[in-house]
Amino acid sequence: MLATGTIDARRSYAYLPSCDHSQAWDGVLTLTADTGVRTPRTVTDRYGVEEQPADGFPGRVFLICKEAHAGDLDTAAGRKALERCGEVYEVRIPVAASPSFCTCLGHRSAGRCKHIEGLLMLLVDGVEIGDPVQAQPRPVPMVRRRSVAQEVCF
Repeated sequence: MLATGTIDARRSYAYLPSCDHSQAWDGVLTLTADTGVRTPRTVTDRYGVEEQPADGFPGRVFLICKEAHAGDLDTAAGRKALERCGEVYEVRIPVAASPSFCTCLGHRSAGRCKHIEGLLMLLVDGVEIGDPVQAQPRPVPMVRRRSVAQEVCF
């Protein structure tokens, strides 16, 4: 079942769980943002989402993989975002009031990111992502590393 919602006035999410357990991901998270000061744009990023075992971490752990980027490819930032297709980030969301963590560049530089915000909104809205009890690591599909320019987005 498709779950949709808003993060704030300019951003929204949609989550579609996988119906087939042989799929690499538990589901697909689509984040949409209205951006641009001079030229308004709607930017859309799509991520594969998989819950991982928490291994002693007091909360939930997710792997997300950027699968697609669209909406601002005519800008330098948009072209850089497209180059990040295939990168995998780990998102840790604690059960207590301690801060969440993501391995993306945005979180490392600004201390917050859309990946955490999107997953938090899914969880707050009661959307079931994977099964935290049965979370089993699965092989991650082709991962694009920044140093390997030959690989392509999937």
